[in-house]
Order: sequence, then structure tokens, then C-alpha cells
Amino acid sequence: MNSSCLPQNIWLIRKKWNEAQKDFASRLGMTPGNLSRIEKGVYSLSGTALSKLSELTGISTKRLLEEPLRQEDIPYKPVTEGSPEVSPVIEDPGTHKSSSDNKTLEVLVEAVKALTASIEAERAENALYRKRLKLLEKRLEYIDTELLRLAGKKK
Repeated sequence: MNSSCLPQNIWLIRKKWNEAQKDFASRLGMTPGNLSRIEKGVYSLSGTALSKLSELTGISTKRLLEEPLRQEDIPYKPVTEGSPEVSPVIEDPGTHKSSSDNKTLEVLVEAVKALTASIEAERAENALYRKRLKLLEKRLEYIDTELLRLAGKKK
């Protein structure tokens, strides 16, 4: 997952949350060194870490990848820690909806979209690996056939 906006967006989020690389990296399940390389654009972010970042910020993966974020786009703290913009509490659907409930729903919809995109990316990658495996199996079969043919000529 590489994008020209993602490294800067990650850096902005980390700075807004006033977190050291060590703590922010821990949130995303990576080492501080890898986070540093990702922020510099040297390494790319894994799909799992991207989904986690989307979950923490309430910002879609597409937007994290493709759009430069502004300070006002980023919650004051991770959504899962009850940021003032979004309440993580989901109430009974029969109750009156406040704007906080609507924002929660929007965040959940974006999280579902992000997870769906991540699953689709993993499926596509798995399909590619299966295709490569079939090609390798065909090559191995050809090599086996050639070895048997050559062994038969030597007798």
C-alpha cells in the first residue's frame, strides 16, 4: 500500500495525538523504526496497519491513502478512546438519533468499507499467489518429464 499522501497523513495524525513514534507504532503493531521509514515514504504500510489506522481515526483507508489531511480532519485522540468528535457507544436503534449517533454510524460504515477493501485486497493477493503456484507446479511437472525422458535416453 503505497501512496504519496499516506506518509504525511501518518505523521500529521501522530503529531496531533502528541505521540512518540514508539507509542504510535505500538498502536499499529509495528516497530518504531518501521514507522519512521513509513513516515519518510521508504516503506509502505501493510493492509492490516492501514485498517487499524482507519479504525483509530475514523477516516477511510481511501482518504488516508489519497487525500492530504488537514488538522481539523483528524480527531483529537483515537476514536476507540472516546474522542470528542465521535462517541464509540452504540445505542438501541429505536432511540432518538443525535448527531453523535450519526457520526458513530458514519465511522462504523467507513470501518466496514475499510475492512471490506482490506479483505478484497487480501483475496486478490491470495489469487495471485495461487496463480503463481500453479505456474510453478507446471514448471516442476515439465522438469520432471524432461528428467525422466533424459534418464530413459541414458539407459
